[in-house]
Amino acid sequence: MRRQGASTSIVAVIGLILALFGLAGCGASSSSSSRTSASTKPTPIQRATVSPDQRYARCRATDIAVSLTEPTSAMTGEHSRFFVLTNHSRETCVIDGFPTVELYHGSHRLPFIYHYGHGMYLGVHEPSRLRPTRVLLRPHATAEVLVAKFRCESRGGAEASELRFTLPEQSTPLQISLPAGGGGYGVSALDYCFNGRDWPPHLGNEIEVSAIFSPRS
Repeated sequence: MRRQGASTSIVAVIGLILALFGLAGCGASSSSSSRTSASTKPTPIQRATVSPDQRYARCRATDIAVSLTEPTSAMTGEHSRFFVLTNHSRETCVIDGFPTVELYHGSHRLPFIYHYGHGMYLGVHEPSRLRPTRVLLRPHATAEVLVAKFRCESRGGAEASELRFTLPEQSTPLQISLPAGGGGYGVSALDYCFNGRDWPPHLGNEIEVSAIFSPRS
């Protein structure tokens, strides 16, 4: 009887010890789970962001009208004009890059050498004239382009009477007539130099074309 009572007591003690270890394990697991929950934050959902101008199509030639600004205050030797590109459509569009420019005297294309984004006169006032930037054109909003050259050193030449723009990624040129004599401002006349040292590659026969830029830039 004593042996049976002692054996029962030992079993009871062992059961108590195991129960205590089980509680300790649960507590550690719960504490570890608690710490993990406290230190782990939910990963935020990454949503794609779209730049405002990426939601709009490129401006088409049929969306844009070309006009002249007032004559510029020219630097020494400079002949130039700013041209205004107006969105006359009902939709907002995006425009950027360099327009392809051609100058005509009557029906004859003048053989100027064209430089896009660099030259003596581009970027003198605003660096944005040198590099393409995306311009958002809402209805009736405007962008500008500067066309500039050095004067002819000798008399005589063919003055450009028409300028043709072809917008980036478009094939239909826009046309604008240029007033004779620069519209009364000689520094606005874009003339091709003929005589003597004015034959290409003289500076007087090189045209600088800016990137399309916002007049607010």
